Amino acid sequence: MLDKKIIPIVLLHHDQADVLLRAVKLIHERTIYPFRIFIIDNNSPDSEDLRNTFQILEAEFQAQIIHNSKNNWIYGFNLALDHPAWPQSQLYAFSDADIYVPLSINGVCWLTHLAQEMNSYCAIGKLGLALDHENLKGNPSLVRSLGIEESYLRGPKIGSNIVAPVDTTMALYRSDYFITKFRFQIGHASLAKPQYFTCRTGDDFKAVHVGWDYYPNNGAQSYSPIKQWNKSLAMVRAGAYVAPELMGEFRPLQRIFLLVIQFGIRSLHAFKVSALMFWYLAMHFPRRINEIQAGVRK
Repeated sequence: MLDKKIIPIVLLHHDQADVLLRAVKLIHERTIYPFRIFIIDNNSPDSEDLRNTFQILEAEFQAQIIHNSKNNWIYGFNLALDHPAWPQSQLYAFSDADIYVPLSINGVCWLTHLAQEMNSYCAIGKLGLALDHENLKGNPSLVRSLGIEESYLRGPKIGSNIVAPVDTTMALYRSDYFITKFRFQIGHASLAKPQYFTCRTGDDFKAVHVGWDYYPNNGAQSYSPIKQWNKSLAMVRAGAYVAPELMGEFRPLQRIFLLVIQFGIRSLHAFKVSALMFWYLAMHFPRRINEIQAGVRK
């Protein structure tokens, strides 16, 4: 039986007040399962619109607003883990704030569905919502991204869920998902315990990734060049991968600068991730081998 404890939903935001407000409204309209929202604002530029949005989110949706003094991407998620209002739960939901959750199906909301699937399959350590590809198809410059997304649909399945990478779009995590204490860091996707799979839902529950609408060559919706640069710079500083679609918008010297920083930081943290995984396996082998095998069989 599903134990319906409050699940924290953490949204990572930077300078998209209108998208954030819409995302939170949809969560409230489309979620039946008990939840509590935490919003991490990664050092957005101050504006009256943003302040008004935060006031609405706190007053109408009881959102916990946490202000990060840095724009350091996924590290911002960790601020919610130390918040006094953080609920006791074995499942946590994390997402960028540009994800719109789907409608309920036959009375089952998206969060209930994720929690039920995690309860049914102990081998799934992280389960993300599938992404609707319609806005990808509408931008010719995102053909490469569309091909990658479609290739994920051909992965093996656990139940109706597809074993595939899930970045920082809406996903449910087990509280013991990482080999370290539950914290986000560079290379976090590689720090999952070896007995856990990362999956996406099948075709039924699909979220809309609004962030794709702001990529280059999408008309008036596309971010300005300076905003694309600031976003890319923040990502590489945090060890993130910058898609070629964004890199192609910059001058050669800018691209070289980003690539050098990206290579250096990712290389350092690749060594750290490898060392942590080696230490985990050394300390838990062979005691955990049955757990790993049981997870695969499940």
